[in-house]
Amino acid sequence: MENLTRRKFFQGAGVMAAAAAVGIPIYKGIREHGPVDIRLFFFSKDPIVIKGDLLADHDQDLFRVRVYHKDKVNLTAEMMLSEIQKIVSMPRKKIRLQMTVMGNGNINKEQVSGISRNGTLSFLIGEEGSPVWLMLEDVKRVL
Repeated sequence: MENLTRRKFFQGAGVMAAAAAVGIPIYKGIREHGPVDIRLFFFSKDPIVIKGDLLADHDQDLFRVRVYHKDKVNLTAEMMLSEIQKIVSMPRKKIRLQMTVMGNGNINKEQVSGISRNGTLSFLIGEEGSPVWLMLEDVKRVL
């Protein structure tokens, strides 16, 4: 291993300071945002609004949505972060992805479609494509 000299230390610190000044994150790591509103239709014309939060782990390529009921996590849905980024970067294009849903001691893997449009990130679940959506503004906070 090479010795760390004062000059090398300041050069490295200067590079990191310059990157931070222009807005380039050095390490994205894990980002969380919440509470967020998760909307879905359930036997009515008006959407039901459920509270939840979002998590993005850039190191493990993980996007997680947690759904709360009475201040406890009731359901967790996980997807690949890279697929969510692709959906957000390609508005109005429907993209298939795998969603792992965990709740009540069960783990289910489902194929869903994702689409971003009109300020929302929507997931079409099931054969009929029942929509569940998040505000795109909230999703972008963890990307």
